[in-house]
Amino acid sequence: LFISYVYHEYGEYEKCRDLSFEIEQLAKETRTVFALGSSLERRAMAEYGLGNLEEAKSNIEKSREILNISLDSFYDIATVSHALITWGMEDYSLFRSICNDLLSRDLSEGNYTCIIPGLEYSALEGARQGKFDIATQLFFNAQAIRNDLSTPIPKRRRKLFQDLVSNLKDNLSDENFTSAQNNLIDKQQLIDLAKEVVAET
Repeated sequence: LFISYVYHEYGEYEKCRDLSFEIEQLAKETRTVFALGSSLERRAMAEYGLGNLEEAKSNIEKSREILNISLDSFYDIATVSHALITWGMEDYSLFRSICNDLLSRDLSEGNYTCIIPGLEYSALEGARQGKFDIATQLFFNAQAIRNDLSTPIPKRRRKLFQDLVSNLKDNLSDENFTSAQNNLIDKQQLIDLAKEVVAET
């Protein structure tokens, strides 16, 4: 399973997809639920990388359904991937719903696996809505949390957020961009702000 993550991170999408089928077969033979769900999540992300969005959507939905049987970090991974796929499909209503799910995790438990991507994805939605100052705050506050935890953005998502930062810079004055970038706020207030951005309209 770990090797499939490595293949995906380095853009070896076909190898990742092929390996996911092998993992799925072994998971079925051994009745290992987390491995079955995770194999489908990896296949979804491989299909997403290959541009097969409908296949990605089908597999990620199956993955989350399986992994939701138990409270498991693999379900969190699948939820983060589901958000990325819905963004790529421009299904913004579902994207906002999944972002809200990510942001609704219990902060007191330190569940940043979901909250950090939730903030970053909310920044994408904020920029899409033209709320460039808020999007800048959300994104760079998320990066401050990443820096504190030494958890950089995964390689597979870096280009997406590099494009976001370029978009933000293009739509804000240097002064406003710098001000929003450096405006660090309380984590709960940050989450509440992100939830406002992804609220159903």
